[in-house]
Amino acid sequence: MSDTQSTDDVIVINPDGDVLLFTRDECDETVDYDESPKYTKFLLSSKHVALASAYFRAQFSTNWREGRAVTVNGAVELYLSTTEHDSKTMEILLNAIHGSQWQIPHPVSCGRLWKVALATDYFLCREALQTWSLWCCQQLVRLFPTELTDWSWELIYITYIFRWKSLFPHLTQLTQQKCLASAHLGPSPIPKWILEVIFGKRNAYLKQCFDLLDLQIAYLGAQQIHCTFKCNAKKAGALMKYSGQFKTPSTEALSGEEPAVTTSACSPFSFCQAAKEWENPNHNSRTLNTASKVTRSWRPSPRTPRRSPCADESLLGDQLLEHIAQMEEKLNGISHVPEWGLEFKITIRHTIRRENPSRRTPHTSPTMEVAKSAFRRYSTPAAVTDPAKRKSRTV
Repeated sequence: MSDTQSTDDVIVINPDGDVLLFTRDECDETVDYDESPKYTKFLLSSKHVALASAYFRAQFSTNWREGRAVTVNGAVELYLSTTEHDSKTMEILLNAIHGSQWQIPHPVSCGRLWKVALATDYFLCREALQTWSLWCCQQLVRLFPTELTDWSWELIYITYIFRWKSLFPHLTQLTQQKCLASAHLGPSPIPKWILEVIFGKRNAYLKQCFDLLDLQIAYLGAQQIHCTFKCNAKKAGALMKYSGQFKTPSTEALSGEEPAVTTSACSPFSFCQAAKEWENPNHNSRTLNTASKVTRSWRPSPRTPRRSPCADESLLGDQLLEHIAQMEEKLNGISHVPEWGLEFKITIRHTIRRENPSRRTPHTSPTMEVAKSAFRRYSTPAAVTDPAKRKSRTV
């Protein structure tokens, strides 16, 4: 350890620790070029963090300078160049790794939980945070939205990281049904496959809604008169008027081409709710057979009830009505959350980063060694016990 460090500025996670971890928050103010950055120091145990986190397990292996320093000198100073995780978040994370549950605040805000989830995914220590996250889940479950909010995407990421299997399907279903955008805007730590499932089903459902709507308008505008010319014209005009509230011209309309329909003007839920309220236009006639023979001089008598000759036929058509009724079934969110071990092979390659690759011992790759060992542990069948067969498996 360095003798220049005062114990007053060190946050002691483990009094018998052998690692002094330096973290730096992102600077919001302008500082001079020659001014040294301000670090937050944590005293922790290398055995605890290596056991709970695959990130630190790779760093404290003998293939890295830090791991050799702990083995030879018994202590080491470790600097984290990343500024993505503030000191409060790191304190919660490290206390959870060391089992100091009483030192962790209960509960925390959604913003703090979001930052802890980012750090948990970065350092690959979900299992160590599982107990604390379940406690936060019990405290925050009443705050989970029933409508789409600004925090919906953050909550989806939190429930995915901590594997809240009861809330993750609810949030993904809510987003599928009530999201106005056809894609997620801006960068996001949410895995790509989750966004593809959410927006893929959402956009496909809305596209089929508009396709069935256009099909019904074409059916009413066909030369064959299904009821009367006026009745079909009223229905087709009403559908075109109603659908115009949700169809928006794209940029192709500016070039003189036919405007396309975008799915960003409404959500599946708002479209279905509005379509259920669309009224069938009234058409007065005596009977179906005499409707085409009605003249101007004909007026219904007071005893003749006013009714539509096609009152039993819906305005939307049977196919669109059935499609609307199946919204809950088709947009049901993501019910299956994969286990952490199954996606570990991909995650660890993108998460464990080195700030200075030159410090690595040549011709060694601890990241791949950790990935291989962890992937074998989670994915190798128990029946494969022969070392020769296990070694031949590709990773």
